[in-house]
Amino acid sequence: MNSPDEQRILKLIRLARGVEAGGYYNLSKLLWAMAYAQEIQTSNNAGVPRGAMLIGELETMIEVLREQDAPADLIQALECGTDAVREDRTNLYEEIPHAYVSRLNGEIFLGKPSARTDGGDDPLDLREFLPIYYFDAMRPVEIIEALRSYPGTITPMIEGLSEEQLNQAPVEGAWSVRELFWHFAMAQKVFEGRVEQMLAEDNVTLKSVAVWSIKSEGLSTEQILDLYRESRQKTLDLLESVAPGDWWRAAWHDEFGRVTLLQQASYFARHERSHLAQLVSTIKAVSA
Repeated sequence: MNSPDEQRILKLIRLARGVEAGGYYNLSKLLWAMAYAQEIQTSNNAGVPRGAMLIGELETMIEVLREQDAPADLIQALECGTDAVREDRTNLYEEIPHAYVSRLNGEIFLGKPSARTDGGDDPLDLREFLPIYYFDAMRPVEIIEALRSYPGTITPMIEGLSEEQLNQAPVEGAWSVRELFWHFAMAQKVFEGRVEQMLAEDNVTLKSVAVWSIKSEGLSTEQILDLYRESRQKTLDLLESVAPGDWWRAAWHDEFGRVTLLQQASYFARHERSHLAQLVSTIKAVSA
């Protein structure tokens, strides 16, 4: 028997599909949003697995799928992914290709089908699942505004904090404010380089970068902010001059496959915003 929370999620999804099938799309979006919100709350309450627990639960799920005669390519991809988690490796594009799901019967396809499926789906009607929601494309004007405003959002937040507080981790193993700003700066430098590459060359290859592993070079928090703001302005100057068609210039990313300039810009705009709650809580902890 499913828990009450799980039953609530299922009911919301059934309602969302029902009103969507009737063409009531604006009502459907509310129900899908409610189902997603309930899923977040339910999984948070149950605890999101990390480390050894995560690997153990993945292994258990794979065994259950094998007993249920799940598709061999799906099991193989999951095993490759689990091995990569053990090795702390993210370059999985070749082992885990694009994933699509039939909206008719829930069948999963790894790699886009080239013709109508056995279940009657047209390939264009399959739902694609991107590696991370950061790739959900924003409008160029939204991207530029988000990139322009973020430095001005985070800079006033540290007024009155000493360098000692800025270097203080809220708990052991967590990032300090300074380390978070360093992460923003290094991600921004990667972004600047990718924009330059994609505008200068056709079909460039982009190498994945473990930004979180780059060491901070002993700079003060203010020096890190200066580095971040300077790189951000250079990037904004480039993006503001981009011709409409050039937002669709594409590159090959060794972790994500084919990506457009629009997707890369959306990715970086969303990525740094995903750390805002972490920044707020860290500042609150070191200010107490």
